[in-house]
Amino acid sequence: MKIKIIEKIEREKEYDVNFPIYRQHDLSSVCDYERSCVIYTRIEENLRAVHIELDGINKANIEIESKYVFKGDDINYHLGKEEHESSKEEFEKALKKAKEIITKI
Repeated sequence: MKIKIIEKIEREKEYDVNFPIYRQHDLSSVCDYERSCVIYTRIEENLRAVHIELDGINKANIEIESKYVFKGDDINYHLGKEEHESSKEEFEKALKKAKEIITKI
């Protein structure tokens, strides 16, 4: 019997990047339809990444990643391009909202 095996080959490519990288990832399609779920990310030149997850109007999560790894197929996701494009202003607005939610504890 013969079987098919799908191999995923990893390769490295170099890209010119301007830091910080700002991106957003809309997860509303996997959240409750009445909520908005978005993760905003800032990746700094030292590869420190700050992720802000806003889930609805009263849920927030801030995660700091000490060394972001650019791994995976979606280069637009990693570099904050096209549907993942964001800005410093959007990130700071999300950070402010997350801090407001967290300080209500």
